[in-house]
Amino acid sequence: MLRTPLKQRLEVGTIGEMPGPFDSAKRKVARAGEHFANLEREIQAFIEVDPYRQVIEIDPTTPNQFLHKVKLIKDFDDTLIAELVGDIVSNLRASLDHAIYAVAAASGQTKIRNAYFPFAHSAAELEPKIKGRCADVPGEMYPLLRSFNPYDGGNYFLHALQALRNTDNHAMLTPFGTDFQRPSTEVESSSGFVSMVVPEHSRWNRVKQEVVYLRTSVDSNSQYEIDFKFFVAFDEPSVVAGRPVIEELYWIGCEVANTIEAIQAESRRLGFTQ
Repeated sequence: MLRTPLKQRLEVGTIGEMPGPFDSAKRKVARAGEHFANLEREIQAFIEVDPYRQVIEIDPTTPNQFLHKVKLIKDFDDTLIAELVGDIVSNLRASLDHAIYAVAAASGQTKIRNAYFPFAHSAAELEPKIKGRCADVPGEMYPLLRSFNPYDGGNYFLHALQALRNTDNHAMLTPFGTDFQRPSTEVESSSGFVSMVVPEHSRWNRVKQEVVYLRTSVDSNSQYEIDFKFFVAFDEPSVVAGRPVIEELYWIGCEVANTIEAIQAESRRLGFTQ
């Protein structure tokens, strides 16, 4: 996949020699980009040691079937990776609050108590959140804040960011993912043809450190090719479960950068900032 490195993409505007109201938000997203570059290196280093093995075993509950599995043969120590993910998420989440605070301060507010990005659980909750958490933000900014739809069922990436922020770092990762294509549904066997069943929801078993990706009859002469692509994926929260960590954080970061750019542009249009 061709993409702009996140560190570069998150450099939203320029932090000049003279202090600006959005400098703090920009530093947060730039810091997230630095953590993202380190995260990519750590995950790539884990994948490059070829930590998996494909095996075929008899299903203990259905002896007439083979289970085709991928097993992890190298310990997956997610401590550093989880810390980097947590740092990225925290910086991106905080940058949005900093951007909202910048608008409130630039508008002339001196005693700012409620100037936070208005994340909500649902569309119905958004308006009360804006009026409460953004009480010290000029009302002229509210139409833009509503347009971000930062809730479940609205803007997927902003909702995913908030969900990740509320998840324990060490519970959110799993060391497996694959984008393999489904093989043929029939294979040659000694008794003609039998069905080949690919589990609809193959999910990494954290206890056994494996995933079952195929189930075949023991009398089948199964012939197939599966091109596996391994990656570290989110295990929690549910909104991002099973999705590659790198891809999700990249697009979440891009959405945050776009959001801050929009806030800054609207603040400038309304005359609160230069």
